[in-house]
Amino acid sequence: PLKPEGDTYLVLTAIKGMLENGWYLANPALGAPHGQDVSDFGGVNGDSINWVIIRVLGFAIHDPALLLNVFYLLGFGLIGAAAYLVLRDVGVSRLTGLALSVFYANLSFHFTHGEGHLMLSAYFAVPAGAWLILRVLTGRPLIRRREGTGLKRWLTPLNAGTLVAVWQPLALVHG
Repeated sequence: PLKPEGDTYLVLTAIKGMLENGWYLANPALGAPHGQDVSDFGGVNGDSINWVIIRVLGFAIHDPALLLNVFYLLGFGLIGAAAYLVLRDVGVSRLTGLALSVFYANLSFHFTHGEGHLMLSAYFAVPAGAWLILRVLTGRPLIRRREGTGLKRWLTPLNAGTLVAVWQPLALVHG
């Protein structure tokens, strides 16, 4: 890890367990005699969109520490991209949106929490939540259908954005 502190080693064990066992909630190599189950432990559970991203990265990166570092650094881009998309959706110009999203992605919050609180430092869900709230308050739709029939009529960028934005809160409720 770049700066091991806080829950870094807990997250590392979850990442290593996920790489070896497929998902982060259960690890038969820890917690004898029945293995470790962190389904009800808030230190790692509940951030499913982050864990899906880590799982996808894990198909290419097999070293837990490197994967932790890559996800932490990728967080800057994800936060900036989420903020930029929300700012553009509310009518902010491209240049202003770019400047504000770079500023937002580099807040001290990201550096302060770092890898020690990896899931807190990946706060790209905050702009997504703000986007949902702003869409509802301004009366703009969250779901749109295209012309035609079948599943293809529901595959729109707006619907994909809504699905990603609501995924995290739903995972917390049903996770």
